[in-house]
This record gives sequence, structure tokens and C-alpha cells, in this order.
Amino acid sequence: MSKNVDYSISKSSPIFIYGAGLLGTETCKRLLAEDYTLLGVIDRRGASVEAPVSVYRLGEEPFVSEACVCVCLAIGVEHFPVARQLYSRGYRRIFFLPLFLKSKAAKTMMTLYNRFVAGEYAELGNIPLYDELWKVNIEDYFIREVGDFVTVMVHSDHVYTGKEKRDEAHPFINYIPKATDESRLWFCDLPLGNRRVRSDMQTKLDRREDVRSLLENALFDGLEYFIDVASPAQYNPNGYFNLLDGHHRSSFLLKKKFKGIPLRVFRTDYEQYFQQEAANALMEYCKRLDSLPKPVKHPAFTLYPVMVSEADNEFTHLYSVLKQHYNKGES
Repeated sequence: MSKNVDYSISKSSPIFIYGAGLLGTETCKRLLAEDYTLLGVIDRRGASVEAPVSVYRLGEEPFVSEACVCVCLAIGVEHFPVARQLYSRGYRRIFFLPLFLKSKAAKTMMTLYNRFVAGEYAELGNIPLYDELWKVNIEDYFIREVGDFVTVMVHSDHVYTGKEKRDEAHPFINYIPKATDESRLWFCDLPLGNRRVRSDMQTKLDRREDVRSLLENALFDGLEYFIDVASPAQYNPNGYFNLLDGHHRSSFLLKKKFKGIPLRVFRTDYEQYFQQEAANALMEYCKRLDSLPKPVKHPAFTLYPVMVSEADNEFTHLYSVLKQHYNKGES
């Protein structure tokens, strides 16, 4: 990261700790013992709490624009709304667990934050500024990239069965049976999560005990196997992916309640699906929200908390612009 989008924590850096609980108190003691510049603790209870330094309520502390505020709350999901409050207060150097963001900057922040909590202060550099955490970059969502293809996670609602009419020039087509049983034409181009499709595929999977046993054992070690053999898929202009192979693997993950399905697709196909510019526009707006008013099944938003509510006009517009790209068929 460039110097314009990150910062470092050194002994001369002005620091506030947010949270006067056990984690915050112990962090204060360690920082003071190593001669770091601690300005105080911010806690909703204010001065009624005992701490090694002065305790303030947010908004009552001596505001220092260049200060780093280290959120020290034991429950990770509480970091997100606190960080937003600190941002509204004017802080930009906010050190916390960005659990609901999937950017490369967010992953960097989580790694550095875990070092900080463990008391490893010597290498706290290249910490992303708050605004950087929200920037959506398509390459951050590539699990693997080989030649023209990328392996990515796609929401199960956007994974469909094969098309009745296929592009025979596709590199994954040549080893797939071309004959389609006339009695099962309904099976073509339907969401993989469709009740009939899901029932059909899971019935076939249950009959293949050897395959099901292999997949059960593979899942014990996580998704690595499923990523290694990610199902090939082809982008459909209607905004979803048609499976070319790997129905059993995908059906197995659906049965296990996975919302994300690993797919191997053309990079250019994924770029059409991902719509980076529209995703960034919506994410920039969502930076001010603690939760989404409705689920957004785009890869950048799948971890974002949702509290169903009435969306305002700006969210509705930005959501509709993105949605028309990634799934025109959704209601």
C-alpha cells in the first residue's frame, strides 16, 4: 500500500484505546510499559471506569485527528458499529477487526490487529486507513488464477444448471455428454437451489455412496478439495453462471447449507458478473451503515450484516444498478 492509504504505529504515535474492559485495560498496561504515547481510553461509561489512564466518553475526549484509535472489545462483531461511530467522530486511523469486509486491505488489517492483541507491536506498519477497507477490487476475490481462468466463490442463488443449447467451443465442453434426456429438459437452465433440481441431484448423490463418502471426507479438511476441483461454469448474460460439470460437488455443498459455491470461470466472465464500479458505488454508500436493509448477494457484500428494514432512495438506486448486472432474474 502507498503512504497515502496506510500508516504505522510507533512509540511516538498518539493512541486512544476504545474499551475499558479486560482487553482494553491489559493493552493499556502493555503500551505504557513499553513507552507508547497513550492519550486515554474511550468508553461509553466514561470516567466512572477505573483504568491506567484517563477515561472519556466518545465525543468528550480531546480529539486528535492523527490519533490511532485501537478498538479493544473482546467480541469481534461489536467492532463494526464502534468503528463507524469513530469514523463519524472524525477519526480515520481506526484499528479494529473488519469482520464483515472482504477486501485485501481488510485481511491485512485483521492480521496486524491479531499481532497487536498478542502484544507484538514492533511491526505495526502498513495499516490501512479506514476508507481503504471499503474499496472493492475484483482481484481480491480470486482464490486462484491460472491463465484465462479464475477460481471464485459465487452465491448459490447465482449458480444454475446447464443450458439446453450450449457453446460447443467452450474448453470444458468436449468431455461432457452431449445427449439430453427428453424427459429431463425441465432440468436445463434452472437455479441449482430450485426444489426440483436440488431433490434430483441429491437423490443421485445419495445413490452414489462412493462419491458421497469421498465428499464427506474431503469436507473434513475444509473447502480445499472443492476449490482444487472447482466446478467449471459459463457466464449467462442474464447475470448468473451455468454449470458445465460438477453437479454432484455443488449439490453436496448445497445440502451442507453452503451459500458459496467454488467455480472455475473465465476471468472476463467474472468481470461481467462482478461489476466492480457498481459494487464500489454501493459499498461507498454502505460505509455509513451498521447493517444492510436487505441482503446483497454480490461477493463483496455476503459477510455484511443484514437487518431487514425499509431502504432509502439512494440505497435502492445503487442496489438496483448493481443488481441488474449480477442477476436480472431475481425478484
